[in-house]
Amino acid sequence: MSKGKITTLTNEYTKEIKKYEHKKIRYKHFSRRRIAGLAIISVILFTFPAIDIVKSYSTLVKANTNLHQIQEKSKQVDDDVAANKRKVKQLDDDDYVAKVARDKFYYSKDGEQIYRLPEASKSK
Repeated sequence: MSKGKITTLTNEYTKEIKKYEHKKIRYKHFSRRRIAGLAIISVILFTFPAIDIVKSYSTLVKANTNLHQIQEKSKQVDDDVAANKRKVKQLDDDDYVAKVARDKFYYSKDGEQIYRLPEASKSK
């Protein structure tokens, strides 16, 4: 090989040096490919568990929201049950039953007249 006035020697030593340099270049390429392959594998291995963690977290958030809603409904139902128990206790009182019968059903005693007065305006 000649380039202008410079020529390279083609003896055993130069051939060995070229082989050695070629091996170094091939080893660098192999190392880069190996590192890239390991990086891709590690990204894949860490991506799937991360996706599962995100799905689990969203499921947990939904479960917590449902739990809070159910707890609120439970409090409302408990309040309703307590109110209904009070009403049942009031129904044992004869005076209260008579008051309700007069108010809602216009029930009156013999010789008694019921006059319904207009209630105060509730829009105030």
